[in-house]
Amino acid sequence: METANKKNRIIWLDQLRAIGIIFVILGHVSLDKEIIKLIYAFHMPLFFFISGMTHREGKFSSLWDCIKYKAPRLILPHIMMNLLMWSLWAYNFRILGDVKYGISTLIKGILVGNNEIYQSASNATWFLLVLFLIEVIYYLCEKFASGDKRKLTLLVSILAIISYVESINGFNIPMLWHMDAVFTGLMFYHLGYYLFQYLQVITGSKYYKNKVLLAFTIAAMVLAGLYIAEVNKRVSMAGNSYGSIMYFYIAALLLILVVILIVMKLPQLPLLKYVGQNTLLYLGIHIPIIRAFERGTKFFEINQGNQRAVLLAAIVFFILIPIVGYINTFLPFVAGKPFKASKYQRLQKAIGIISVIGIVIFTIMIFNLAGVSWSY
Repeated sequence: METANKKNRIIWLDQLRAIGIIFVILGHVSLDKEIIKLIYAFHMPLFFFISGMTHREGKFSSLWDCIKYKAPRLILPHIMMNLLMWSLWAYNFRILGDVKYGISTLIKGILVGNNEIYQSASNATWFLLVLFLIEVIYYLCEKFASGDKRKLTLLVSILAIISYVESINGFNIPMLWHMDAVFTGLMFYHLGYYLFQYLQVITGSKYYKNKVLLAFTIAAMVLAGLYIAEVNKRVSMAGNSYGSIMYFYIAALLLILVVILIVMKLPQLPLLKYVGQNTLLYLGIHIPIIRAFERGTKFFEINQGNQRAVLLAAIVFFILIPIVGYINTFLPFVAGKPFKASKYQRLQKAIGIISVIGIVIFTIMIFNLAGVSWSY
């Protein structure tokens, strides 16, 4: 979800992230199970694929440099967004629901990073923890391969096979930081990295420039990808469940390539560019807002039909625009970013401090109202 060089961002990659986050939001509203099944077939693999497309070999001189660079950008946002969502979690599940979890469980949820073990306020941030592990492991794999691409591909493939074998054994238990999904994500990361190197060749070809042939190819890939995804069982990378591994990879790659080919043809759209540059915040905040609408209103409560579900997804998508803007301006550390250099930086920091105090007070008030205790 980040580029190696923010000063030279590739616009279509930002727009690709934005399209990806739209699918993520749609995957968390109350659409029909068959539609959700198709979305889950590729939406998280797409984000690991995109992350691989932004990978730059040789960027880090040591493992510590890699960890030091990635941790504030991935682990810190996971922690901060979960803390930020505490009051909304209490509203959704203690005031509007009957969940009995306390503060200690929420803290454990942040540390463990797996909702199947301990609940957290923003469970979608599991992706950030897995991506951090992938970044570190891929760095080690590259060091081991010493520039040999075949050796690197073989090593990543072996790790992906290990991940699949673990997913189908009888002891497929939830793991810390979703470690069981790391090696599968690693494969998509690797494939994204290699495809990006050949994109100029693909986009420069006569075949790609032929609109009729391209449209026919995309249509065929869509039909094939959706059919294979439908035949396969429901995929869940968070649950380390893939059904047929062959169907999983073929469907995911076909649909990922379709999305990429379409997005590369899109004109530059400021809204998609903005959202694409802020998908980390969209990822961490959208689910609690969706649940607030579903639990707090009769119109959007679960199983009210696809039209209302899509409308809810659209509302959440647009509601997040000003929220993301506010966080970027006054609370950038939530997304692992520094304050932007400007003559108003002191004022921004002052408002940020006031905002933090206000959030803490508001959270305490909601916790008291909801009867949230320290214990389980």
